[in-house]
Amino acid sequence: MSAPVADANQLAGHAGNILKLEGGRIMKLVKDPEANFYKGLAARNLDPVALEFIPKFFGVQETDGKQYIIIEDLTVGMEKLSMMDLKMGTSSADPLLSQEKREAMAAKDKVTTTVSLGLRICGVRICDLKNDTVFKEGKPWGKKIKDHEMLPALKQFLSNGNGLRKDVAQFFLERAKRLLTWQEKQTDFKVYSSSIFFAYDAAASGVVAHFKMIDFAHVIDITDGKSHDEEYLVGLRNLIKFLEEIVA
Repeated sequence: MSAPVADANQLAGHAGNILKLEGGRIMKLVKDPEANFYKGLAARNLDPVALEFIPKFFGVQETDGKQYIIIEDLTVGMEKLSMMDLKMGTSSADPLLSQEKREAMAAKDKVTTTVSLGLRICGVRICDLKNDTVFKEGKPWGKKIKDHEMLPALKQFLSNGNGLRKDVAQFFLERAKRLLTWQEKQTDFKVYSSSIFFAYDAAASGVVAHFKMIDFAHVIDITDGKSHDEEYLVGLRNLIKFLEEIVA
């Protein structure tokens, strides 16, 4: 078996935290909270709809004193990979963090689209088939996007140089609506600093794409049995509005 290699397509997070494995899997360096979330998924007895949006989990591995989760590689097999990391929610500050940390994160949220839209682009990779180029940007680029620039940014992501992939946008819209049906009724947990990961093959004649929730390092259980993740819902509803405008 080949040794794991750094994922050259990684969009966000610390470089080298994601390693590619054979067999359509990746290793992601994590701390206990995210590892425990994945290990505890079965015990949560979540709605099957929810599980459609969480990457397949194959276990935890300790390597050189570091802890990795093994999950599915959502980019495998895509000839011309375009992808986006979209951070969800009107706050990225886990309420269990220290006050100092929460205040620092809240200050950053206020100067981005996190507070206003419940969405923030953390990274994109866009294949331009016409010019045979790849546009790739990370967090600094996403933080500069203003509210009125979000729709053009999403259209840019969904363009492959030969036109706007409305078929892919329609797929993402349908997935977002299905996720919304679950999020509006689920009273299991809230997530902070979690993203939706979008990936599609810009060269495919049909839709070859993924739409998944990722990054579960800050999961807070809902204990009253009736509250919802309202901050996440703001972003998800805005995402749906943007996608509806794109496919119109």
